[in-house]
Amino acid sequence: MAAGEGGGGRVVLFGHEGYLVPDGLAAGDTQKLVTNAVHWAAGGKATEVVVLGLAGTADALKKAGLPAANAKGAPAGAKGRVVVCNAGGLRAADAPALEKFLAGGGGIVAGGPGWGWEQTHPGQSLAADHAGNTVFAAAGLVIASGTLDAPAGKKLAVGTPDRFAHVAAAETLINDAVKAKAAPPGDARTAEATLTGALRALPTAEQAKLTGRLTKTLAGVPAAIPTAKQPLKGGTPGRLALGLRTKLALDLPPDRLAADPAAGAFPGTVAKGAPRVKGRTVTVRTGAPGYVCDGHGVSAKADVWHSTGVYAAPGEVVRVGIPAELAGKGLGVRIGAHTDQLWHLDRWERAPQVSRWFPLAAATTPAANPFGGLVYVTAPVGAKLGDVTTTIDGGVEAPVYFAGKTTAPEWAKLRSAPAPWAEFVSDKLVLTVPAAVARGVENPAELLAFWDQVLDGCADLTVVDRRRGRAERMVFDEQISNGYLHSGYPIMAPLEIAPLAVDVVRMRREGAWGFFHELGHNHQQRDWTFDGTVEVTCNLYSLYLLETFCPGAPVHDEMKGPGQVRNAAKHKAGGSTFENWQREPFVALIVYDQLRRSFGWDVFKKVFAEYHAAAPADRPRTEQAKRDRFVVRFSKAAGRNVAPAFEAWGVPVGDAAKREVAALPAWEPPAPGGR
Repeated sequence: MAAGEGGGGRVVLFGHEGYLVPDGLAAGDTQKLVTNAVHWAAGGKATEVVVLGLAGTADALKKAGLPAANAKGAPAGAKGRVVVCNAGGLRAADAPALEKFLAGGGGIVAGGPGWGWEQTHPGQSLAADHAGNTVFAAAGLVIASGTLDAPAGKKLAVGTPDRFAHVAAAETLINDAVKAKAAPPGDARTAEATLTGALRALPTAEQAKLTGRLTKTLAGVPAAIPTAKQPLKGGTPGRLALGLRTKLALDLPPDRLAADPAAGAFPGTVAKGAPRVKGRTVTVRTGAPGYVCDGHGVSAKADVWHSTGVYAAPGEVVRVGIPAELAGKGLGVRIGAHTDQLWHLDRWERAPQVSRWFPLAAATTPAANPFGGLVYVTAPVGAKLGDVTTTIDGGVEAPVYFAGKTTAPEWAKLRSAPAPWAEFVSDKLVLTVPAAVARGVENPAELLAFWDQVLDGCADLTVVDRRRGRAERMVFDEQISNGYLHSGYPIMAPLEIAPLAVDVVRMRREGAWGFFHELGHNHQQRDWTFDGTVEVTCNLYSLYLLETFCPGAPVHDEMKGPGQVRNAAKHKAGGSTFENWQREPFVALIVYDQLRRSFGWDVFKKVFAEYHAAAPADRPRTEQAKRDRFVVRFSKAAGRNVAPAFEAWGVPVGDAAKREVAALPAWEPPAPGGR
């Protein structure tokens, strides 16, 4: 949290609106913290508290002794008056009234994570589109992106805030380091992170002032080009210069762009003499029927990318045409599949942001990216625009194979197309791989048939429609934002394993646990994934897909017999606590594997189908309810009481749930042992 004065009033911001809702206020001494924040924002004792967009908060604050009431808008600003709101829920129309309220001496207490807002506002930025930031900036505060991550098994240390987390102090430190032409101090890493974060979150006017000063400061710093062998580490002026260069370039209109020097290292360049595309017609089918993944690891709201088979050269303009009547209807053009941003990482092996999106707000839209990339037409999920015919001028041909459309002779020619990136496209999965990897694929139809079977397997286990309203995507990158692979739309993976994703023989022989694991995240349902099992129930898909499509392929070492025995013994020796069960995914997975061995996959499918059929009122609302519902549903579907087995592993089961299944014969789980 942070607080600031300015614009005539006071502002307090929390990193999440959860502090301000009834459950959050009831946790620990949060109510006291928020009450004190409200009084501070009021400039003394709060005389009126207006709550905007937070259900139940007004009543909770009333119980805490505050004069709170719900309202639809801000009142006139005055000392003693405070607005409490969800920062991420504010609209552009709310900003003028709140600015006036603050200028009149009012106070604001708000919360909301920048990363959460970005996920629900694809194609928008915290700097240009976050209504709250235009208001809060008057008090010297904005909501930025990123999250706090504790080291494995540890808690975050809380202490005095680092002074270089303040933009002014950070700017001074970098200025001094550049002038001295000396290695910057260790604090420069914090300073650089502060400045790059500010460049992405400050409202336009404030951002322009900062970029102007930084551009002048860094004018003499050589252009930095990060690679895997020579990454850029945090705190160096060269890295800050690359970050500034990237940010400025990605904000420029297409006709003012030039190729970035780092594009040659990643994602790659295009030969100047390569033929450019003219009048390419691409038909985009919007609103396709079928399942759209809404699991723990993916947003079901993310726009659908439609591959075009065109690659935009770095810095070159591509023009996309659509029927005039569809302009401004939510369609867009994306250049670059590598959407992971690396701003928060300590080392960069490529530029921190290499993808760009433009709205198709006119009949013809120019688009360009200083780093280049594959060209996509995007559309909102479920858009009812029918088949949209688009035209593309610019860019070069890419080795893109469309299942059911591209013939074998056509692929024989396409595989040598000049773009550095390629795709294999079906209605169920799209693989984005380096062109050098794609050119080695002799039979793309066989490759996509295998992956289509895998995606059908995911649908079967989840008990949803095999048809896809949005094909899943898997993109390989020089460096990703988190982990070795991560789920999402698209699933992201390192370059080094791209050859595995296009080698059907090898995957059937060796399996593809990592790929299946991330697909599992995209499909695992929140109702039957309770706290501590996010990294567990996704592996039900790993086990199911291996068994179904890669028979004989080895499972993860921790799930083989010796691994299960070792982990079970260690868990028992540690007292079989729920905390350890939640902390160790391959301990928790053992009991699910025991269920599989005893009852088979059909019982899981029956249980998962019951969740889909349940009325909204029957959906579990708490973590205890999630555990209890799963134990009860599985017990009834299997005809055996599995509650004692879960409790033996340390998983708490509620008394009411135990009574509900007490009449069923107790389940005797098989000993840990794997396959």
